[in-house]
Amino acid sequence: VEEFWVIARSYWSIWISLQESCRSPTTKRSIDFLGYSEFFQWYKYIKRSCLLRVPAQTHPLASYATKTLVSMDALTEIERDAALAVLHCPWIRSGKSLERNHNTESNSINTDNYSSEPESTIQRWRKAAHFANWVSTPSSDENEESKQIQYWLRKSYVAFSTSMFRNVTHCCAPNLVLSMAEESKLGGPNRRNDLSWLALHDIPAGERFTVSKLDNLDDDVSSREKALKQLMGPKFSCSCIRCEYDGNATEEIRNSNYEYHQHKRLADLAMQQGRFDDAAKLYNLILKHNPLDGDVLHARAASFLGKASSTPFGQFGHCHGYFVEAQKLWKEAGDLVGCENHQDIMLQVEKQRAYGTTSSNGGFNESGSTVTNEYRYTSSLDGKCFITDAETPILSNRECKFVINSAEENAIAIWKKSHPGEDPKEGSLSGWTTSRHYAVPTTDQPVHEIESIRPWFQEVWKERVRPLLRKQLHLSPSLCRDIFIHDAFVVRYDARRQRYLPPHFDESTHSFVIALNTDYSGGGTYVHELGETLKPTVAGGMVSFCGGGLLHSGGPLG
Repeated sequence: VEEFWVIARSYWSIWISLQESCRSPTTKRSIDFLGYSEFFQWYKYIKRSCLLRVPAQTHPLASYATKTLVSMDALTEIERDAALAVLHCPWIRSGKSLERNHNTESNSINTDNYSSEPESTIQRWRKAAHFANWVSTPSSDENEESKQIQYWLRKSYVAFSTSMFRNVTHCCAPNLVLSMAEESKLGGPNRRNDLSWLALHDIPAGERFTVSKLDNLDDDVSSREKALKQLMGPKFSCSCIRCEYDGNATEEIRNSNYEYHQHKRLADLAMQQGRFDDAAKLYNLILKHNPLDGDVLHARAASFLGKASSTPFGQFGHCHGYFVEAQKLWKEAGDLVGCENHQDIMLQVEKQRAYGTTSSNGGFNESGSTVTNEYRYTSSLDGKCFITDAETPILSNRECKFVINSAEENAIAIWKKSHPGEDPKEGSLSGWTTSRHYAVPTTDQPVHEIESIRPWFQEVWKERVRPLLRKQLHLSPSLCRDIFIHDAFVVRYDARRQRYLPPHFDESTHSFVIALNTDYSGGGTYVHELGETLKPTVAGGMVSFCGGGLLHSGGPLG
């Protein structure tokens, strides 16, 4: 219905312009509104030639809530207060803070709504954060007004032009996509979102520009063919490289039609679309012809990591060994002559040495520790998230200070290496990085790059963290189900710089967060399905949860 309405409005705008042109002094004739059959032909023409869907576009209100409203620089506190007053919505969850009470021996849960205190800066930020959470997350218990707003916030955009889209043809492996820039080049009242073409890969000179006329490229070749004939006409046949590949029934035919650049493009497209099985098959085909291609070796391993992170752990209780297979492929690639200097491959090999992800016991000799009995914790959401009791933190205060000091010293060493003879300014973030995670950037240092804590971290993982996670998640190495480290970071939050972490899913089945200090207001991990913030009340306390299956965000700091 909505699509038909867009096309009707598009047709109406064309018809009005035609009427006006026909009423010019040079002509006296008029145009009648076309009947159903003629309109249907216009419908197909407009959809085929004048409309193009804009994928993955954030609604302006959602963009404002998740970027501007919670930005350190975009608004003053007065402007933020005014915005929150306008955007006040009673159906948004208040966001309770779930903390283990460490002042008593009871196991009660302390829920804090901050309802009886005067509103402070942290409470205003919490309001802003919860509004951003609500905009980003659908909820089943919202009222009808809220559901309607959520529906419109998630509607995709359709661009209309009578000329722009005529010069691009359809392809199921397109090289262009229409993108709407979220950052405006104009300020003040003239701010707008600009449409632009985004190249999905390097386009060789002379290659035709192509886009997808289909709303869904995840369908198989027969479904795509049917949809294209309905849109483009019964005689239309797509002869793009993807349809040719998908239409070849046997591997022998696919091998005989091999062309490196085309198959690499198909494999990369499959990775972008989350079709990791297809990507792995294509990368394997390329490696039959180019066995020492470092980029493809790395991408093939990454496709198995994608399969691991996309496996519903709650349904199967494991990720089918895809993570271990990815580590095995990276290790094998690192041993090949010619790949020992490949930056991405060697990064994964270095992480394997630090985190022990190439053997069934985690790479370290485990002593069969029963230390998990010493740690008590609270479970929520039927075993999807956990928080340790204040009386039994996973790390001691001394260990927390050791990690903080080691990370700070390592950051200074990194900065001095690139700035010889200079000292970093006090309080600066020199040596810390914010570019490692594109979608959800954090100020951090990877554990495998901090040499002084690597041996200690390996021991803590082996003797405390991993056994506790096994107990919480009911994992048993004897049943070929275990947990491994993919990434570990020392993260630094600063209320003056990075106050809030937007909603996201982790690229893992599970995640754990250990608080290294608690002398701050706010913070914690807000779990959207739970509607509460998990925050240890003592340094060394640990929160663990299904990071790849639960939407979560970083609570705002005070």
